[in-house]
Amino acid sequence: MKIHIMDPGLITAGGHNQDWCVLMAVALQKQGHEVTLYCSGRAPDSLVTELRTSVPTQRVFRFNPYVNAKDIDPICGDIERQILGAETVVEDLRKVSPADLWMWPTMFAHEMMAIARLNPKVALSAVIHHRPTEDGAWWRLAGKYLSRSAVNVKCIGTTNDEVLTHIYPLLSQFNPQSLPMPVDGNPTQRESLKTIGILSNFRHETGAKIIVPLLQYCLDQGYKVLISDARQLPESIAKHPNLTELGFIESFATAVEQCDLVLVPYLWHRYMARTSGLVNQAQASAVPCIVPAGAGFSRQLRQLGCAELFHQFDINALQQAIQNASNNYQSLAKSAYDVSQQWKKRHGLQRFLYMMEHGPAQ
Repeated sequence: MKIHIMDPGLITAGGHNQDWCVLMAVALQKQGHEVTLYCSGRAPDSLVTELRTSVPTQRVFRFNPYVNAKDIDPICGDIERQILGAETVVEDLRKVSPADLWMWPTMFAHEMMAIARLNPKVALSAVIHHRPTEDGAWWRLAGKYLSRSAVNVKCIGTTNDEVLTHIYPLLSQFNPQSLPMPVDGNPTQRESLKTIGILSNFRHETGAKIIVPLLQYCLDQGYKVLISDARQLPESIAKHPNLTELGFIESFATAVEQCDLVLVPYLWHRYMARTSGLVNQAQASAVPCIVPAGAGFSRQLRQLGCAELFHQFDINALQQAIQNASNNYQSLAKSAYDVSQQWKKRHGLQRFLYMMEHGPAQ
């Protein structure tokens, strides 16, 4: 079968966009499918070169689905984002070669509308990550148009059950599914805290403003630190003997499993209704985390006992959380291992791909 993986949000290295697309592409190719990945036209040459070592990759999408509506227009930005986004994606999709199935691992409302307006004779599976807030009406409208189109909708779903409660009434004609996470791990019981991972890319919402003092603190405390990209760091930190730069991370599982603790210094309000690929991988791999209180995934992690929370976005709060994790590490590590065993029973890449290829069981 000829399968296209479509991800306009695959713009920079790192994050779930890259991780999911590569995992999906490699597994589908092993099954004998012909796979092409279509990513953002803004993706840098270095990223595309790395992606092409795993899957044929084409830059095609011009509209950034993560753009802040207020950056477009402070009054009508959300409306303009939906209209302009759909128009642009329709034009871009006309450049895509024919396929049997489009897999859309991170779908936005304007992208669903674009597919409906293009009206291709293709099968479609898509994952929705964000809880509809201001754009609920747009999802409803896009779903109505899609249901009238020639598109064969195999599976619409989400890996976040909280998101499912919001999208189901908007897209009930497609029977949205609770999907497994496409994340596997090789969990081991960790004994002590020696290596800390800060593996997210440098973006405002993932804590770019606080990364440098956070790294300095971890190094001053004697921890080994893994980071994805050291190019924006001061030379005194970038060349520290206890800092390891991983560069392009082809496998988040391999990176996370080198850590005893993963720091997730995110802005909580940007993740109230979103999951984190990094946090998911940590759960699958039995690695404790430090996460922001208020993020959608934080309360459950805290209840499971595999994470420490920080309550303010400042270096003092993160330092205290790291100290708490150090003092309580044995308990955190045991809970993280227990969580990983439950993870294997519910999630995994092959379970996810089966749903995307075949849809829910009838």
